[in-house]
Amino acid sequence: MRRPAAVLACLLAAFAATACGRAGQSKTGTGSSDKPGLGVKGTAPEASHDLGFPALATKNTTRIPGADAIANAAGVARAVFPATMPENRPGAVALIDARDWRAGVAGAVLASTPVRAAILLSNGPQLPDASREALAALRPIGAKAAGGAQVVRVGDVARPPGLRTTDIAGRDPFALARALDAFQTAARARAATASSSCRPRTRPSPCPPPRGRPRRATRSSSCTAPACPRRRRPRC
Repeated sequence: MRRPAAVLACLLAAFAATACGRAGQSKTGTGSSDKPGLGVKGTAPEASHDLGFPALATKNTTRIPGADAIANAAGVARAVFPATMPENRPGAVALIDARDWRAGVAGAVLASTPVRAAILLSNGPQLPDASREALAALRPIGAKAAGGAQVVRVGDVARPPGLRTTDIAGRDPFALARALDAFQTAARARAATASSSCRPRTRPSPCPPPRGRPRRATRSSSCTAPACPRRRRPRC
């Protein structure tokens, strides 16, 4: 009977330790530097930092438990773009009005290629603390597909100082969607032009080959054919 009693004592000690750990957790709804925050609101200055990595991950889902859409957008942006080096910083940040869900649905296209913008939300012309802190941490480098803009303003939203911005506006949701489609089309054309101008082309050499030698293809990034060397006849 001594062995079952010892096992029971160990189980009781384990349950007691678990209960103490739960009682010691913070109930304020904000995280610390090494823990994710739960239920953080968009008005909290450290919302994007607390929500910058998921609190719950399963096989098919990853949850960032913000208290509102503004905090969730800031947390997602920080999770996708850690901004620890230039390679993982976004080219641009898209600011979308949180009060208009139709602008959010249409503006989500900016997160795809070629702009690949991080999405942050604004309360009209007012930039919430969570979005302001996330924007300062992301430090967008400027998207070439967006004309070098660091911030793409969608609708009547805040204009962050000290950053290159471009505006997408429309008098109603339908006009705004058309403007977003035109912007995305122009961005794709700009990206395609930039990639094709840097791609070397392979073509046959314009110079006639010497007798007995086959013509070989030459690799050149220039659009003009190189000048053929003049062949001089030997003097007798």
